Amino acid sequence: MKHSLLFKALLGAFFGGLLFVGFGAFAVHAASPAVFISWKAQSYVPASFQGKVLPTASSSFSASVEVIDGGKLADISKQTIYWYADDEFLGGGAGTQAITFSGPSRSPNLINLRVQIPGYAGGMLIKAVEIPIMNPEVVIESPYPAHAFSSSPVAVAVLPYFFHVHDLSKLTINWIMNGAPPENPLNPQILTINTNVQPETTIPISVSVVNADDFLDSASADTFLIFRQ
Repeated sequence: MKHSLLFKALLGAFFGGLLFVGFGAFAVHAASPAVFISWKAQSYVPASFQGKVLPTASSSFSASVEVIDGGKLADISKQTIYWYADDEFLGGGAGTQAITFSGPSRSPNLINLRVQIPGYAGGMLIKAVEIPIMNPEVVIESPYPAHAFSSSPVAVAVLPYFFHVHDLSKLTINWIMNGAPPENPLNPQILTINTNVQPETTIPISVSVVNADDFLDSASADTFLIFRQ
């Protein structure tokens, strides 16, 4: 699962990175302007996450554009700039270098974000990037090699990724252990297991996470632990 998240974060960085296009043969000519779009999604990830924060359905975005011309940052503060998402007009006007908008209501999906600067000297500038819209994910963090533990209590934690909330307080976390919910966990993000079982007993664990304001913004995961002496 962690490899999957890393791959998706790298994929998001590829789609949303500072790609450029100019006129002529892809900026082979030094005089061709290069257009850069950067974007940021407002979705929840753990503080330790270092990849690209990917959006989920209905996430909010901020995006901005810059132009490099002749090796220098061009002043486009007075240029008319238009923004589009999947050919739908988002907004624009003189100096509209940045914009905020909401993504589609369904995921997985792709947004084609396009910017146009029609009055630029030398001709219209156009740049587009594709932004992946992900399903939210959860990971059960279990620090026990081969799922085995030898003493009690033990603890596992849930790490939610790509929910369209600002903090964990907006997420409802439900654990199931051995087919039943635990009793009144002090911290819903952490499942503490106090058990007295026979060696080689397998304990199934699952967790579901739901956005309290949008039940479709949800994900689940499962794992198991084995008691070994």
